[in-house]
Amino acid sequence: MRIGVARSLDRLDIHILRAMTQGNTLFPGVPGLRMSFRAIAKSLQVSEGTIRMRVGKMSASGVIAGETVFVNPSLLGLTCGVYGFQVSTTVPKKEVLDSLKLVDGIVIIQNHHGSFIGTTFVYESKEELQEKTALINKLAHCEVGFFDVMPFPSCSISLTSLEWKLVSRLVKGKIQSLKILAGDLGLSERTLKRLLSKLVDSDAIFTIPILDLNKIKGSVPADMVCFFTSPESRSHAEPRVLQAIDDYAFFTGICKGEGLYNLILPNAAVATELYEKVVKFEGVSFLLVELVDGRYDQTELLGDYVQRRISLIPELASVKI
Repeated sequence: MRIGVARSLDRLDIHILRAMTQGNTLFPGVPGLRMSFRAIAKSLQVSEGTIRMRVGKMSASGVIAGETVFVNPSLLGLTCGVYGFQVSTTVPKKEVLDSLKLVDGIVIIQNHHGSFIGTTFVYESKEELQEKTALINKLAHCEVGFFDVMPFPSCSISLTSLEWKLVSRLVKGKIQSLKILAGDLGLSERTLKRLLSKLVDSDAIFTIPILDLNKIKGSVPADMVCFFTSPESRSHAEPRVLQAIDDYAFFTGICKGEGLYNLILPNAAVATELYEKVVKFEGVSFLLVELVDGRYDQTELLGDYVQRRISLIPELASVKI
């Protein structure tokens, strides 16, 4: 398959993307990584060769454009939140998007058709959260949006100077190979694998495939946000929601209050069908299904927070990693 040729995805492809998006899959073969191709194959009841072939085709077509490392915000003393809002018709949406890219802490911006925008950002305190949402509201000329916490596992592990240096290198961008990374850090590959396993097993880092949804032939990316009437009703309603979107969901992020799901649909009509079906489920109080127009991934900006943390380590304080 020629590089860059758009490719259609089937149910298995989407399930593979979901497994890769919600489990660490960087550096296949490193002991301790929880979602190897073998593990994905077992969970989906297909051969490992099938997984490798499908991932290879999605990579060759550009659907999978690489991988990025997301540092656990709790490792840095931060909380991760999502904030969705409607942009006022009194301000150009492009102007709002350009301004949001400059707001400290915003790591993902999800632009949708129409007036809706979703953001993911990190913050240190309730005061900073209030300041950040107030700034976003001011930029978008909106009165209020909806906020929720994206919970990450607790990570209170104490890292060595070398491990902080590795985390800083990982968050900077694409990793070509273990051999090159080991050389950059002056380590043996064996030592590097041991350190990576420790970081993954302690939930210090997560790996996420970089997806170019424009490379998927005949598809409509969409986001579904599901609000529930209560935590109790959610426990009963959410399994039905997940079953309804099973063929289309490549990410099922579980926020504290709402369900946030990223979908790949065959056409816009399916978005309407899903909305009309899910909104009727008992326990669902409100539902949004928004078609995605573009995604801006700025997860590398977490490197700034890593650098601030490193600056507190005496032996690394004067070193720009």
